[in-house]
Amino acid sequence: MEVLHGWRDVPARLKGASLAIGNFDGVHRGHRAVLDAAKAAGRPGAPVGAMIFEPHPRKFFQPDKPLFQLTPLNRKLELLASGGLDLATVLRFDGELAGLSAEAFIHDILVQGFGISHATTGYDFFFGKHRQGIPAVLRALG
Repeated sequence: MEVLHGWRDVPARLKGASLAIGNFDGVHRGHRAVLDAAKAAGRPGAPVGAMIFEPHPRKFFQPDKPLFQLTPLNRKLELLASGGLDLATVLRFDGELAGLSAEAFIHDILVQGFGISHATTGYDFFFGKHRQGIPAVLRALG
């Protein structure tokens, strides 16, 4: 499994991927269902991967509150690799990412950066500035 840090300069061989998007802390049974759905939705021969955020967005928005992290990044990447993914991308969750609108996240990162063929999320996934984006927005704009 290849690990990318960021969304700029994605190698051509990894474009067109089916991506599961989320934090995947613990990579538990529910997360595996999201990852399996991304695999099932992928085009034949296209890469399948996971997009994760580091640090956890809660740490960015509430830096003074303790954050229980079930799985450190290195272990999370090991668990994702054991699931047979082709790639994992780690997006640094910072002010720039937090400030993107849902539409900009989709356009700039998913479409322009990765040229994804499919996105899979859990039912409770939020993205974009002020948590504007929900899975229904991703479907509508996808």
